[in-house]
Amino acid sequence: MSIRKTSKAKRKRSPWFVILILIILVAGSTIYASRDSIKRVYYGYKSRAALGSQIKTLSSSLATLGISNAKVASKCSEESVFGYSIPQLQCVSERQNYIVIGANAASKTNFTSKAQELDSLLKSDGWVTTSNSATTLGQWFQGITTGKDYSTDIDSVRNNGNTHCSLVFKVAYSNPQPPAFEIRMSCSVPVLEKVKDYATF
Repeated sequence: MSIRKTSKAKRKRSPWFVILILIILVAGSTIYASRDSIKRVYYGYKSRAALGSQIKTLSSSLATLGISNAKVASKCSEESVFGYSIPQLQCVSERQNYIVIGANAASKTNFTSKAQELDSLLKSDGWVTTSNSATTLGQWFQGITTGKDYSTDIDSVRNNGNTHCSLVFKVAYSNPQPPAFEIRMSCSVPVLEKVKDYATF
């Protein structure tokens, strides 16, 4: 008799047990979604702040080189990243511009001079510049203003705390005449350790 009562009690409790599990699952998924949203808002804010800070630090050179007046574009998304087996959340803020140097000798000299100045600013601020075509930005600009059609870009990267910033220059539209180039500066959060030494494209 007691066994039957126990069995009936279990049957009576079972719907409530299922409901409780469902509530826990819904609450868990809501909390997870909220955490993801909070991370996106926070990382997005950090990436925009980092980009603004770096542009301000380098503004004396970047103004001439064309990045200061470009609009800021921001996005947060899960991206497939080399070296990682699952997509990684990245919030990226960037400015990008296409700049015509022109054929004027004074303009070419001015751009090269600002590039040389930027070399010093980048170095003092902890940036690392790499390229297969030139050892410095000044040398790279001297090349494109005299007609060299570099097949590789020149880029600089800086990692600071949880922020990764990159600055990329490339010859626009395969050695255009008059000389021109494309510039892109971006900051992303969080830093991905496996690719932190490479520019973000």
